[in-house]
Amino acid sequence: MTNGDKKSRPVSLPLAQISANWSPLLILGALLWWGLALCPVVAYGQNAKRLNISDKGLDYYGPETNNPFATLLDRVAAGEVSLEYHPEQGYLPALLRELQIPVESQLLLFSKSSLQSGHIGPKSPRALYFNDEICLGWIPDAPLIELMAQDPVKGSMFYAIPQDESGFHASREQRCNGCHATSRSAYVPGFLLRSFETNSRGGLVSGRAKVTQATPIDVRWGGWYITGESPSQPHRGNLVSAEDHAQHRDQPLFRGALPDLSPLVDLQIYPHPNSDLAAAMLMDHFSDTYNLLVRAGTEARLGEEVTVIDDLVTALLCLDEAPLLGPVKGVGGFSTAYEKLGPADSKGRSLREFDLQTRLFRWGMSPMVYTPTFQQLPDAVRLDVDRQITALLTGETPWPESAPARSKADREVALSILRETLSEWTR
Repeated sequence: MTNGDKKSRPVSLPLAQISANWSPLLILGALLWWGLALCPVVAYGQNAKRLNISDKGLDYYGPETNNPFATLLDRVAAGEVSLEYHPEQGYLPALLRELQIPVESQLLLFSKSSLQSGHIGPKSPRALYFNDEICLGWIPDAPLIELMAQDPVKGSMFYAIPQDESGFHASREQRCNGCHATSRSAYVPGFLLRSFETNSRGGLVSGRAKVTQATPIDVRWGGWYITGESPSQPHRGNLVSAEDHAQHRDQPLFRGALPDLSPLVDLQIYPHPNSDLAAAMLMDHFSDTYNLLVRAGTEARLGEEVTVIDDLVTALLCLDEAPLLGPVKGVGGFSTAYEKLGPADSKGRSLREFDLQTRLFRWGMSPMVYTPTFQQLPDAVRLDVDRQITALLTGETPWPESAPARSKADREVALSILRETLSEWTR
């Protein structure tokens, strides 16, 4: 998606009635306020320098923002579009349609780890929906839809949308940066994924600080529902009580391969019946990679030394990706919908193709190079990233011994796709 240079028009939001639900664990669960992480903070987060995002070179808190949701707010204000209110789902269907977010991207979280934790539990999970630039969270009967939009220069912008039948309105939420602009997001407004063992009500029992693509899959997705086929790959999804976790410790594959969630939760009110495994893996890749993109761009724009180039190259080439122990498969159509987005080269090959045999992507290269956040990196930063990735794919730079093996043929295909679908890629 591309956006014109637009202003958001924040509208004052009556949050008094829900302020009691605010928790120190404002962690936007998985892309948006999600709860999920089990791996120590990586080095760049521990060592990263705090950045002044209020600096005039960035002006994060200023009203100007260029993101798809701000553009939609402008269209609503101008009377160009009207968002209808659904009797059960509020503004969710209209937002998914106008923001071009596929319903198949639905992910379900039951851990009480977000803004509206009082409304979340195993019988009423929070639903997340996402595309390359937007993630939104919806909970049945909750007063707000939570939304996170990617400004390619400033980073993540957070919004609260009241489920107000009398008329659509929204406001920027700056309190979210208390958790979403810390060492765990490289001190830029971004994502934070977590994974928790929960009790039978969704309350947090134990967990870790952060999940990335490097986190072993067998400790991901605590507090999440996961649908798919995973016959030999353990994970912590679908465990809704202490008893479930105890059984999982004895039988690591317990509830790891659920094609249908109906035995655990009634999803009739939700727009989609699944919480796709492939979508969850994509989010684990997306979140930390996005934070690195924003960090690199922010450092350059503020005149700081750019410290995360190597980390960014590692993330985009999936060099630190935790390997799958066996083939997995999502259900519900997400993989098909995502792969169709392209772009594809003249042979029909796309960086969005999934592998799901030993790794996430078929060609081992992130499609996040197509996002506005990557495309609008300062020239020097982008050129450095392009050159380093190209050198690794051609073999000019030796493939890291610590990285998962990548065949020469796969590396050649990845580079061919990059050069054919991105005209400005290093030749």
